[in-house]
Amino acid sequence: MRTNVLLGKRHLALVLVPFFLTACAVQTPQSAPVLSNSSPTPTPAAVVKSSYANISWVMPASWNKVIPRVWKAPGVPFVFLSNARIIDPCASSFRVTACWKPLTKLPPDGILLTFQGSAVVTPSNSKVRVKVAVRRDCQDMGGELEFMDFFHGVVIDVCLRGPDFTENEALFQQMMSSMKESLVGAIPGGSMSPRAICEGSLGSAVILDWEPGTVSEFRAYQYGGPKATVPLAHAFAGMPGNTRGAWCGTNGGTNATHWWAVVVGHKPATVIIVHGPGEGIWHGLVSGRVGGP
Repeated sequence: MRTNVLLGKRHLALVLVPFFLTACAVQTPQSAPVLSNSSPTPTPAAVVKSSYANISWVMPASWNKVIPRVWKAPGVPFVFLSNARIIDPCASSFRVTACWKPLTKLPPDGILLTFQGSAVVTPSNSKVRVKVAVRRDCQDMGGELEFMDFFHGVVIDVCLRGPDFTENEALFQQMMSSMKESLVGAIPGGSMSPRAICEGSLGSAVILDWEPGTVSEFRAYQYGGPKATVPLAHAFAGMPGNTRGAWCGTNGGTNATHWWAVVVGHKPATVIIVHGPGEGIWHGLVSGRVGGP
């Protein structure tokens, strides 16, 4: 009987030893995953090159550009840029205030840039920003902040909708920093800006408007009817048609603009004197504004 008891205790001890060894075994903790404190490097926004007349710039690839039909009226817009979808608001008729609204409503964090002639002449290297009270047109499109910037006789109106203005203001500033006017070398006609061509060829005349043109465009220009007048059909004899020049508008008196076709090194050719509202005043860089009665 004693032998059996001893054997029973021994058997119990043999059973319990593995249990205690297992229970008391030291567990090696698993290594915690290492979390990186570094933020992902932001990918720069894609950009594209764009231009109007002799001015070029770089803008976000996601922005849209519309060059509206230019009507014979003072101070009309000639380029729209936006991060929203835009259209030419006056493609078929001139409707005054409607021509300034290429979209119905700006989306949240939306921006609309409107290029137009400036009545303020600023030095070519100046950087001017003017904060203005939000105009009715900007308000109607949902704009909450508005300012203007200037470049080489062009005013750029900026209409912004929040809640975040910071990013679009930064993108606009980057665009302005990239803006250039083409002024290269000294090759006649092909190297100077339209403004420089006009100012260098028309002496003391008061320059109101300038627009790029070629000899072919000068010769093809016509107005009136039923039999059209072609004032420059034989102008600049011997010059290749692709020779660059400028349309230049000078002060022709009260409510009058005297238009000239100018090629460097040649006598300016008179085109037409246009009378009416909006004539005889400063517009700066224009597009498609040379017109007949």
